[in-house]
Amino acid sequence: MMKEIYSFDEYEAFIKEISGDEEYYDPHFNHSPNNLYGILQSEQEMAFVSEDDGRVNGLFGWMISPEDKNVELIIGFTREERAFEDMLTLIEQRFPGYQVDLIFSPKNQAIRNVAKRKQADFEPEVQKMVHIRDVSDVDTSMIQEYAPKWRTQYCEIHPKNVFWTAEKVIAAPERFRILLAMKEDTVVGYLDVTNCFEENEIYGIYVKPEFRGLGYEKALLVKAAEVNQADGLMYLAEVENKQEIAALMEAGFEKHEGFNSVYCGYQIA
Repeated sequence: MMKEIYSFDEYEAFIKEISGDEEYYDPHFNHSPNNLYGILQSEQEMAFVSEDDGRVNGLFGWMISPEDKNVELIIGFTREERAFEDMLTLIEQRFPGYQVDLIFSPKNQAIRNVAKRKQADFEPEVQKMVHIRDVSDVDTSMIQEYAPKWRTQYCEIHPKNVFWTAEKVIAAPERFRILLAMKEDTVVGYLDVTNCFEENEIYGIYVKPEFRGLGYEKALLVKAAEVNQADGLMYLAEVENKQEIAALMEAGFEKHEGFNSVYCGYQIA
């Protein structure tokens, strides 16, 4: 049985037990338990629990964005495919035509198998990288903060098929900082990073192919850490992208184990 809930009090034992499971942990919860507990304070978020003969077998949190026709899994605690199937059935009934975004532990086969049956599009597994030390011997003079005169060039090189498009990032200065890599008057790369959290996240970094290997990537990362000041800083790097992980480590980042995640998504008919 699936039901919407308005308190987590009676489910704390389940939350504590499953969040400590190295296969079925939730990366959003590991990042911050407030991603679960804050759901009840948000008008755009909702929580559900699945029970089988009085036994809790799933607890889920969702963020709903009607303006974007998007529903995102914030918390996915379950070991059972049936529980997640029932959850998605309810979501599909309530939000026809919406895009469903799922982020979960790479080892959670229950969620993965159900998503595969939905023919979801999967992205590579990502590794959480955390900034731990400053790097001072890097020239960052070619990096500058975004200004409106660079809008067109920035938007041209920014991916279009993402939730946080260039236009949305520009429109949210209270949430994001944009750094640009410059070659004279030409934008050759960018880095989007949040600026309002205890641990800020680099959402995107890109350098034009013809300018890669010239130090722009490292300069963007070092500058991001510099302007971030005393707050934490993290980035999700593709596990198989050894070159990117090596570049991050050179810029003062290290692997943060136990926070890997996988993204997939599909469209509700």
